[in-house]
Amino acid sequence: MRILNPLWPPRYHDYYIFKRGKFAGKDQTVFTTLFLLFPERFITVWQYDRKSPQHIGAPEGPLGSCGGTWWYYQFFVSGRIDRERMRNIWTPDRHNPASAKFKLNASSVCRVTRVVAIRDVLRRSFDMFWSPPRATVDITRSQRS
Repeated sequence: MRILNPLWPPRYHDYYIFKRGKFAGKDQTVFTTLFLLFPERFITVWQYDRKSPQHIGAPEGPLGSCGGTWWYYQFFVSGRIDRERMRNIWTPDRHNPASAKFKLNASSVCRVTRVVAIRDVLRRSFDMFWSPPRATVDITRSQRS
């Protein structure tokens, strides 16, 4: 995720937590709100992006054996050596082709996908004409007071 304007997320974040009292230990709800309100300001890697050239649709997952979707970002931002270590964790028998768990094909090994804009993900998920709701918080002033 890349934040294009460093001033607005803290203001919306602070509004939900300090003015609305909405924080309940799960900051994902705040971030999901920010993604929906300002999708043009975020990018992501979408592990289930069927339009990605890397998407094969292997039985293990669309990008191969990549563990849980929650951890894919770590794989994506890691260097070559760390990616190889993660692949070894996710497919421990891949160096032993005799293993019944291992299928010798390219789709088994976790692959890197492309970066996509959150707006594009939302439009493909909801509707191609989807647009974000109107933002209602004044981000020009602090919400902590």
